[in-house]
Amino acid sequence: RIHLAKLRSAAWNGIPAENRSLAWKVLLNYMPTIASTRENIIKRKRAEYRDIVTKFWENVPDSAAAIVSSSTGYVQGFNELICPFIIVYLGGYHGGRDVKGCQCQGAQHEYNDENFCVEHITDDQLAEVEADTFHSLAILLSKIQTHYTEDQPGLQKNILKLSKVIKRVDAPLHNHLLDEGMMYQQMCFRWFHNFLLRETSISHIIRMWDTYLSSIPSGFEHFHLFVCAAIIVQHSETLRNMRLEEIFRFIQDLDYSDDIEVLLSQAYVLSTLFEGNEAHLE
Repeated sequence: RIHLAKLRSAAWNGIPAENRSLAWKVLLNYMPTIASTRENIIKRKRAEYRDIVTKFWENVPDSAAAIVSSSTGYVQGFNELICPFIIVYLGGYHGGRDVKGCQCQGAQHEYNDENFCVEHITDDQLAEVEADTFHSLAILLSKIQTHYTEDQPGLQKNILKLSKVIKRVDAPLHNHLLDEGMMYQQMCFRWFHNFLLRETSISHIIRMWDTYLSSIPSGFEHFHLFVCAAIIVQHSETLRNMRLEEIFRFIQDLDYSDDIEVLLSQAYVLSTLFEGNEAHLE
């Protein structure tokens, strides 16, 4: 049996690649902590997915609600949210190695300590990953669906919270942004819409999601708020010496390849300033 509290504590600091696939499924409550029930439950869920797919193709209009949340519908960016799940779950069949496109010469496909060629993925593995990804995405969206419903109230609320965090921890920067006419929504809408998937490498995203998923249900978007704040505060001095167009261009071109552990540590420090005092963000 997996001790969930211990798993969450360990996941906060990063999950070893070879254990990540199982850990994410347990943290999402997609897979049970009790090993003896795990196989039967996962088989049932994968069978449910196959049934959904079959019904979808038989009658698309009637079954569309089974594919996506009826309150959310499809929103551009969903396809990006599935990428971390696919990569992690495929790696789970291969010791946590990274999958890579086939550039192999001849019949010998690459398989080493770090990578494996996509040709090593079997049809059965791919079908299982597809089902697991579907259910995982559905669970995640149930926690953050107000980011994608009409008018995106959850997303707008978090952008407002971000402005309050910056105002409290770095008032000079906050005031400079306002003086220049830079709206937080302009600056970081995409950060909350796609959870930085377009801004940094997939390896960084996967590491960030270890921490985000460790504090499900509320932590995924809550801690992401402080990661975004940490990114801004890291560049405070530079931003305070820029005009509006320069700020906008700088944010758009910002290199997010810095040490991800440092960023997460800074985000944690910022989050502790509001711990037990979240009313200041409302």
